[in-house]
Amino acid sequence: MKAKNVYIGPALEALLADTRDDDPDTGQRTRRINNIAERYRALIHSAMPTLTRNEWCAVMDANNGLGVIGDLLTVMNAWMNVADSPELENKWEVDLTRLTARLRQMSMAEKLAVGEAIERFWAWSNLPTDEALAKALVLIG
Repeated sequence: MKAKNVYIGPALEALLADTRDDDPDTGQRTRRINNIAERYRALIHSAMPTLTRNEWCAVMDANNGLGVIGDLLTVMNAWMNVADSPELENKWEVDLTRLTARLRQMSMAEKLAVGEAIERFWAWSNLPTDEALAKALVLIG
């Protein structure tokens, strides 16, 4: 494993508040951060909804830029961007009303998974669409 400098924001600081890291040999804080990441990864993997390829493309298209502004509120409301993009219905041949309703009704874990997929997709936007969708770890059905 590589040591990396990481800025610890308020949310992570709150999770680490009760973690002692006074002994560099035990690495309690490092273990805690890695445990949090492992749990988050498992949550995202288990909660990833299955959408059609065109539905995922519409979601990604409507949320272009979410990777830059992907705070919790924005991620939880990514469905609004889909609802506000009626032109995507014809572009991606999807029922935008149905897709918006489905996204809106998702559990918090599913919305977090969609947000993670959006951020991953746009991080790989230099790749062809299907490759970027694969990197986003979306489930296509």
